[in-house]
Amino acid sequence: MDGARTRIFAGFQYFSKFVPQIPRYQRLAAKTESIYIFGVPDVELPPLDNITYVQLSTHDRLTKEWFLVSYGRDYASALATEETSRFNNPDDQRLFRGVWTFNPHLVSILADWLTSAVDARPIPWTAEDISPLNQTQFMLNSMARLLNQINRIPPSDAALRDEIEATIRTELRPVIERMN
Repeated sequence: MDGARTRIFAGFQYFSKFVPQIPRYQRLAAKTESIYIFGVPDVELPPLDNITYVQLSTHDRLTKEWFLVSYGRDYASALATEETSRFNNPDDQRLFRGVWTFNPHLVSILADWLTSAVDARPIPWTAEDISPLNQTQFMLNSMARLLNQINRIPPSDAALRDEIEATIRTELRPVIERMN
């Protein structure tokens, strides 16, 4: 999130999937407004400053979803996916379908809903408060990191690389047009 002070909601399906991400989220927690981690409690997690665990039941719809919502005055982003494979598959064989949006109004709806679901204090800003300049800069930083990861995809997965790049271009086009 590049230091943007946001409220973060992250769904890992099961807490065990969060464990490898603990160091990253500890760094984020030092800079964010707050973080809420959703998952089925299949392992015990350590208490972490500024991170709240939200326990799901194995029957909850969110256990099929992997999501990350980040909403603040400078940045709004939501990645929401649904697993189309089986959770028991090895991680490199798991498949997800979803959307990634930087639309502040859509992200604010998701953040408000999640805030209400965890009974947190209301978010004190609106989508109109988000700085377009900061939003664009943070979004471009996110895209640069993603492109760096795409460049690491082996040549044997060229179709996957092409699909990801086309999706990025589609998402960026409206923002670039607004900037011109």
